Amino acid sequence: MRILICDDERAFADEVASCVRRHFEANGFDAAYDVCTDSAAVFRSPARYDVAFLDIEMQPHNGLELARRLQEVNPKIILFMITAHNQYLDDALDLRVMRYLQKPLDPVRLAAGLDKVIERMRQEPCSIVLEDDGERVRIDAQDIVYIEIVGRHTMVVTTDKSYRSGDSIRTWSSRLPRTVFVMPHASFLINAAHVTRYARDAVTLCGKYTVPVSYRKQSAFRKFFIAYTRSI
Repeated sequence: MRILICDDERAFADEVASCVRRHFEANGFDAAYDVCTDSAAVFRSPARYDVAFLDIEMQPHNGLELARRLQEVNPKIILFMITAHNQYLDDALDLRVMRYLQKPLDPVRLAAGLDKVIERMRQEPCSIVLEDDGERVRIDAQDIVYIEIVGRHTMVVTTDKSYRSGDSIRTWSSRLPRTVFVMPHASFLINAAHVTRYARDAVTLCGKYTVPVSYRKQSAFRKFFIAYTRSI
């Protein structure tokens, strides 16, 4: 997930970024963050964001203009609009904004909005098209049990069959929802929804596949899995 925080007050942008980062990390997953004060640079950028926090009153492009631009790149982007005034509320609502946050920042209200982001991402349907021995196949992300590095390829194991993919495991990780998919080991990407047993150094998926949890990832994976189980 990629997150943008754009506010012409650098200290406030950093405050928002810190709160957002802590909340997502406490819920077991990370994200890439772009924190900036230059609305013109954001307007020119082709970057695709999943979530954006935008100050409405900026120059040369205000937050509403940036929101429309970001929606052109990603129509599913989740928007938070931030301002010290109420006069832009109607325009923000027209953009299907998730939250309209006022200054100074209310951490409790922000946290409630972030919980909604997590809930929406868990419920968002996701399908993937892969090439399997020259054939293009569409599979639902929810049906993927795990992905494993096998030689120079990755093996995508679903609930009913397996596919060989030329995409790297890092590519798969970037395409799949990070609120559900996690790497407990450098060679594996798993779907937490299919975990049927969890021990410190291994997980069992669908009652029959055992995947190791590397020593370096044990703490982070435990935090992720606890947060995931609390959310379902």
